[in-house]
Amino acid sequence: MNQGTTLITGASGGIGRELARVFAAHGHELILAGRNRKRLLALARELNEVRDGVRATVLTADLGKPEGAKTLFDSVRRRKIDVEILVNNAGAMSNGDFADIPLAAHLDVIHVNVVAPTVLPYLFLGAMLERGHGRILHVASMAGFQAIPRLAVYAASKAYGMHLAEALSEEVAGTGVTVTALCPGFTRTGILSQAPDAARLPPFAVGSPADVALDGYRACMNAIPLQVSGLANQLAAQAIRYQPRWLARSIAGAIARRNK
Repeated sequence: MNQGTTLITGASGGIGRELARVFAAHGHELILAGRNRKRLLALARELNEVRDGVRATVLTADLGKPEGAKTLFDSVRRRKIDVEILVNNAGAMSNGDFADIPLAAHLDVIHVNVVAPTVLPYLFLGAMLERGHGRILHVASMAGFQAIPRLAVYAASKAYGMHLAEALSEEVAGTGVTVTALCPGFTRTGILSQAPDAARLPPFAVGSPADVALDGYRACMNAIPLQVSGLANQLAAQAIRYQPRWLARSIAGAIARRNK
């Protein structure tokens, strides 16, 4: 059964690619958006072959540019496609001392992780509310629960996305539209290599993109406002909540100094 069209940003790899596979497997037509057109086209061919009848449209989009999200929206609108589910998955990270990272890199993180996930729901939400149905899935992070030195802008941006999604889930309650925030921990994606001390992480501490994507799909379809992916991460999120902020901040600072 056709489940409507799902737009996934950052679909060319990692969690985004696995989300595309999960949504396709459940009968959703797809718009695959991202910077790497070659990878997106390869994924679209794979999905069209594996899932008979699923149509995957590829749109190149650079959400690191100030106008990137609006350009993507305009591309969808020109094709007269109604987006039933918006998946804000695209993400960017800069690792290092705040003052040592070029300003352009900070702004790229902010545009991808903050501006685009604000602009896209704003532009697509009106039509969802008018129809009386639709879903938004925002891929946040465990980093959103904690200020993290040397990942200062990244962690702050993920906190923003998580809080925005939770707030919107309450604003649209009862309208037929739902909003879900998905918070994975360390996950085997390209972005993991930029995380401090990633090489020292034990295998059990690093999640599978496929498992995270399935968690996100189920949470989205079941209208769960906040889904932390993985039992260990759920326990960690609770532990962070009950720690004094000065202690959590000091521990994060000590770990960051050790990894310099």
